[in-house]
Amino acid sequence: MDISKIEADKLELFEGPCQLQAIIQQVVSISAPRINALEKDILLHYAIDPKAANDIIADEARLKQVLVNLVGNAIKFTDKGSIHVQVDATPIDESLQELQFSVKDTGIGISEENKR
Repeated sequence: MDISKIEADKLELFEGPCQLQAIIQQVVSISAPRINALEKDILLHYAIDPKAANDIIADEARLKQVLVNLVGNAIKFTDKGSIHVQVDATPIDESLQELQFSVKDTGIGISEENKR
């Protein structure tokens, strides 16, 4: 992602209809071969909150890019164990919900001295 565009508040998002399930499956499909190529003993799995709408409005390319980067980082720092992609949904009103995406892994994590 272009950090300079984000910092300059110039990043353009192109929102449109897309399928949540398909996006997550594509992220896993893109990421799984990297695990195999690196010969790591990692189980990559995902879960989507059953309350989450499948038909969403988002910038599909950017959402995939962010998730692939997060999973890629998890692969980089996990040699053995698991990586879990989770999508949770919180209702805002009858026709709107907030989706929270998380990537959790059993990797080494960030040392206390590097956390800020």
